[in-house]
Amino acid sequence: MPSFFLSLGFLLLLEARLLAYPGSYWPLVMTPFLIAAGCWFAFRRVNVAAIAFLFSTAVVLFLSLFPIGNFSAHIIAVFASILFFAFIYSAKKRKHDPIVLFSFVIFLALAFLFLTARFFLHFPLWTALSGMFFASFILFFFSHTAALELGFWLKFRLFCLSFVVGLLMAEFYWIFGQLPFHAVNIVFLLGIIYYTLWDIAHRYFSLQFTKRSLLMNVLILCAGVATVLLSAQWFPN
Repeated sequence: MPSFFLSLGFLLLLEARLLAYPGSYWPLVMTPFLIAAGCWFAFRRVNVAAIAFLFSTAVVLFLSLFPIGNFSAHIIAVFASILFFAFIYSAKKRKHDPIVLFSFVIFLALAFLFLTARFFLHFPLWTALSGMFFASFILFFFSHTAALELGFWLKFRLFCLSFVVGLLMAEFYWIFGQLPFHAVNIVFLLGIIYYTLWDIAHRYFSLQFTKRSLLMNVLILCAGVATVLLSAQWFPN
């Protein structure tokens, strides 16, 4: 029942943003905090609340930044609420794989939003870099704590590593943003790097790290980057 009511509440908050307060910013700011608080109250799990916070942030930003029609906005709100229900249900059943997959989807969505806001809405660079850092840092740390049972010192190591990964992804965001690529191609580059770092860290903390797994990750990373560089359309500066 908490899964259903949280998802229904999320849908009602999105509908309030679309219908009752379309020009107000308080639903934009409060919705992620309310959803995170609801998840914490229902499950007492910080990782679930943090991932839910970033998911609701991505959804309300998407509904606020893009000029979409009312019908399309309502469809997106319903679809996002269904996805949120799947996430909460997985958290309740402690199914880790869907939660991790959900975190990757959030990373790609937020990276696309930051790039789009930077390119088309002329957001300050420091805002986009800060958003990329915090999104990567939070998702990296809490998706691992959702997937693995770690002690205090391993969590401390993971926290430090997540901080470094956040800095790296912000740096890559800045570097790739200089390339004459479409935003989708840049998001793919960021996603493949994030996935590679995530998988290496996951294997390390789950005691499955080997030279062969490291080699496979490097090969996947090189193949993904090469695919983008060779297939993407290079726009003139």
